[in-house]
Amino acid sequence: MTYLFKPENMRSKAQKTIAAFAVLIIMGGTYAGIISLCNRYLRTHGLLNSFSKVALIAVLGFGLYHIYRWFYNRLNSLYDKE
Repeated sequence: MTYLFKPENMRSKAQKTIAAFAVLIIMGGTYAGIISLCNRYLRTHGLLNSFSKVALIAVLGFGLYHIYRWFYNRLNSLYDKE
């Protein structure tokens, strides 16, 4: 019988995948919190204008893209070592 995944490695890979997903959630939440604090700082000091809004959105998108790319590469490295 041919398996898509080897059963003996499945438990280890599942645990590593769950750990990688947990790290993704923690990294994304922390990063979004930092961006939120930056937004709050700019808003309270009257520095929030159209340029700073665009800059914050760009930094948020850039950072979340790199977090997602790390997660994607991490999953690929787990399942490509068969």
